[in-house]
Amino acid sequence: MTNVISVRFRGGCKTYYFDPRELTVQDGDDVIVETNQGHEFVHCTQGNHPVADSMVVQPLRPVLRLATENDRRTAQLCRQKEKDAFRICQKKIAEHKLEMKLVRVECNFDSSKILFFFTADGRVDFRELVKDLASVFRARIELRQIGVRDEAKMLGGLGICGRPFCCSQFMEDFVPVSIKMAKTQSLSLNPTKISGTCGRLMCCLKYEQAAYEEAARKYNLAQQIQYDEKGEQALAKLSIDTADAVDTLIRSPETGTSAMSTGLTRDRKRSEATQTLERAGYTQQEISDLVNWRQRQIDREKYQKAVENREKLAKGGFLGAAAATLLSVPETLASGVGVADLAMQNAMNSGTDRPANYYSAAMRPYAKANTARSTISQKLEQNTDAEIFGQNIAAGAYNIGTSMLDSTAVAGLAALGVPPLAATSLLGGSAATSAMVDAKDRGVSDEQAVLTGLAAGVAESLFEEVSLEKLLKLKFGKFRTIVGVYTFFLFMTFAVSAVAMLNNSFAKQWILMSAGGLLFAFSDAVLSTMYFKEGGNTKANIIINHVSYYAAQFIIASSVLFIK
Repeated sequence: MTNVISVRFRGGCKTYYFDPRELTVQDGDDVIVETNQGHEFVHCTQGNHPVADSMVVQPLRPVLRLATENDRRTAQLCRQKEKDAFRICQKKIAEHKLEMKLVRVECNFDSSKILFFFTADGRVDFRELVKDLASVFRARIELRQIGVRDEAKMLGGLGICGRPFCCSQFMEDFVPVSIKMAKTQSLSLNPTKISGTCGRLMCCLKYEQAAYEEAARKYNLAQQIQYDEKGEQALAKLSIDTADAVDTLIRSPETGTSAMSTGLTRDRKRSEATQTLERAGYTQQEISDLVNWRQRQIDREKYQKAVENREKLAKGGFLGAAAATLLSVPETLASGVGVADLAMQNAMNSGTDRPANYYSAAMRPYAKANTARSTISQKLEQNTDAEIFGQNIAAGAYNIGTSMLDSTAVAGLAALGVPPLAATSLLGGSAATSAMVDAKDRGVSDEQAVLTGLAAGVAESLFEEVSLEKLLKLKFGKFRTIVGVYTFFLFMTFAVSAVAMLNNSFAKQWILMSAGGLLFAFSDAVLSTMYFKEGGNTKANIIINHVSYYAAQFIIASSVLFIK
């Protein structure tokens, strides 16, 4: 634990930690702190209190002293100087005929630097303006162009709700908003009606979005549960004869010695079963519903049994985990039938109240593979404490390993003569089913879930096909092992940074790290083509390799600028 105080700078809503050292600071005290810009006069929002070491960004800047009356007078003089600077700067802008709007002026505590914030439609050449201002104030001058959102935050005001702007009251950062949020919340899609004073979509659209998504998920789930419960009640009322008749309409008979006799026997038994149900007073539509409900019952029981068995195998020690992992490879490649089955169900159920059956036989390969891998991954997390950037090492290595097994299986199929696009479509189908299930868990409709899955599947297939074709054409020779190990750590770097980016709400440093890691992978892929592919050492590849390599270096190095 680290002893700190919490402060806010003038005009800001974000809280910063400082080291009080030997001082005792109370809530509401004014203090002088040391920053990168020099000494600053700030307001303490929370006095001495301990926080976890992980919440502190080192090095922790110190509190120099409690503010004295002289410090307060100095701060007041700075405020007066800001007003004078604002007036003078407006006059200078008019003299230079610059297309810019001055928003705010800030003067640091020792008056060594004056910062001018402005808005403009485009780039502004303010070099001569800076020279004029520097000659007037005899201080370091900085002009900073801001957006309309920042302008609203600085100026403040009242929103259409009648309350002060959220951005100027408590928001630390601007949240990303989209018109899709308004659609989810059944609001007007007219941007003028859902925009704030700044002209951008209102930040408050984000506040209830999670609740709406959760409500949608629960609503869709409730609809499915309601449908299944209705079916359970209807099936429970069946007599023995009618229940057997429903099962006959589902199952194929085991009698018959030939295809023709089997077909004739099936048709005869189905006809008899239908007649039995009609004599019991059921209409054709009611019979169809009974068959659908019974089929869902059977599929759900088999689905749950398969998942339980696979979970038991995955927990059965090293051999069980290894067996479950190996079995998950062909099951993953076969998972694509799930999204195809759901797409067919949606087409057949169009115009009815029947929800899609996510327990169908086509979904079992995905369910078993996902159960095995998630069970083993969770077990590894429990048994391993080591982490890199918030990602468990053992679980991360296992997940990367299973992905490599899937890719190896696809490469093996391609080597056996299967067309590359057909082989990689297996991985695309797996990605499609996984994306479909994830989308459904978020509460979207069956149609939207299927479309999401298909889009993800197509993208995955094309990406894998391109990379696989290049891989099959490369001849690594004696460097195969070295290249394999290097590639593993290269893509692990990207994977870890991507996970960190997702876990940290797309923080800028992790976005840059992920982009740099991906660019590194691309650069080295081109390098492999140059060295291990006949005719690959072209001028175009050399230029692409060098540009992407140094760009990756620059992007990764730039990420340190955003670490707080």
